This record gives sequence, structure tokens and C-alpha cells, in this order.
Amino acid sequence: MDETYSLADLRRMIGEALEPTIQMRRSGKLSDDDDAEVPSGPVTEAEIDEFIEVNPLFEPWVVEELLDPGLIGFRHKRATLSEEGLDEFEGALSWAEVQDWYAGDDSIGGIHVMLNRGLFEFSEPDRHSIIRPPAGYSGHFSASPSMIALGRQLIDNGHSLYNLEPRQFEELIADLLDRDGWKVILTPQSRDGGVDVIAERRDPLLGLVRTIWEAKRYHPNDHKVGVSKIRELAASVEDNRGTKGILATTGLLTKGALEYVEQRKHRLSAAEFAQMEDWLFGRISLG
Repeated sequence: MDETYSLADLRRMIGEALEPTIQMRRSGKLSDDDDAEVPSGPVTEAEIDEFIEVNPLFEPWVVEELLDPGLIGFRHKRATLSEEGLDEFEGALSWAEVQDWYAGDDSIGGIHVMLNRGLFEFSEPDRHSIIRPPAGYSGHFSASPSMIALGRQLIDNGHSLYNLEPRQFEELIADLLDRDGWKVILTPQSRDGGVDVIAERRDPLLGLVRTIWEAKRYHPNDHKVGVSKIRELAASVEDNRGTKGILATTGLLTKGALEYVEQRKHRLSAAEFAQMEDWLFGRISLG
């Protein structure tokens, strides 16, 4: 059965394989060059990069992928391996025990023979990974931009999240929840409103928490979310057996809508444009 790993997981496996010989490698590099700068302590990210770059058991395309963090980092970029592919990857880690590596010799040649594309595939996080496809899903390369990266770029360039398309705003919420550790379902796009995102996670004290999200892409100065939309959200929470409902908007709520949320704050919340920007830049966590 295929298994999906973040690149952070794969790089951590490499770091663990290097631990027994890393001090010998550092000593070897110093013996070759008295002026060499070598770190101390645990295996560094730069040393993991070195191992990937010179390991003759990795195909060049695998090297490129393992070194490239993608749009939003190694934790989010994923690799899907078959059982055979995982065995081959773990076999390549045994090269940490080869003298050419730990002696500090980086002038190593060799035929790259590892990990064909049928056994090892990479993907960037996009709407498919957010929806959580079933086991056995064959990962794919994707040029789809992360909505987190796109949203930050808009703000940095003096724009607002209102400049996202409505579906992109829903995807942004899904990406942010995924980053915060929620199991996320991005519902199919529809024209009649309703539930846009469902996010769940298990709290050690409360048990399963199920949040129901509705996204409203409104201009901050032209339109406000009224109490009728909050009532619709409250009904959706009940219909979907939710723990709490959250309305997220690029704009603002009316006074009546804010009062309605406050009166039912144990079941409802709202995130206006300022909170959305704080969430986007990691200053707060919603949900």
C-alpha cells in the first residue's frame, strides 16, 4: 500500500541515518581542509543537503525534489512511496555508512540507480491533498499555488484578501486549517452558499471537535455580513452535527450579526478581515 510522507519526515529519516557517522564526516572534512567550517551538535539541514547531493543512490530528479522546499516548506510538500519505494529509500540511507561519505570526500561520482518514478512521487499541497484522498492515491506534480503564499503576496503588495476569487478564499481557509493541524474537507463548489469547509481534530479533553466554516468574500467598505448569514451558519452547524460554526470574511459583520455571535459564542465565532490577516501571517490560530 502506498504511504504519504512530508518531505520533513523524509529529511528527518536522513538526519537520523547520519547521526552515527556525522562526527567522523566532520573530522574528515577538517583533515582535508584546516580552514573548513564544520558545525557541532546535531545533524544540520546543510549536512542533510550535502548527503542528498552526493549520494549516488538517488536519481537526480529525486535529489532536486528532496532539496526543494516548495512554496511553503518541507512540512507541506509531500512524497508518496510504494512499499517497495520506501524500502529503496531506506536502503539509500545506508550510504551514510560508506567511507566515501563519512571521510568527507565530496568528489564522489557514481551511477544514479535509485527510486524510479513509479515508486516515488512528489506533490505540492493543493485542493486534492486538502480533501484527503483515499489510501492508494497516486500523488502528482502540481504547479498550483498555495493560497497561503498567494494571500501573503497580496497583502505585501498593498492589496486585500478580497482580491482572491471566492473559491480561492475558501481554499485559503482550508490551507490555513491544514497548517494548524486540522483534518480538513473542502466541500464541492456551489452557487447557493452553505458549508464551505469542515475541519475536525481530536482534543485530549473535549474529544472530537468538528467545526463548520462558511466563507464570505465581501469588500470591507462596500458590504457587510448580516445576521441572516449568521443564522444560516447556525442552522448548518446543527444539520452537520458540528461543535462550532465559524464565519470567515474578507469584510466586516453588521452590529446585529456581531451581537448574534456574541450571544451564542459557545457555538458560533466570526473572523473579520483583520483577524483573517493575523491568521494568514501566523499571529493567531483560529478554530
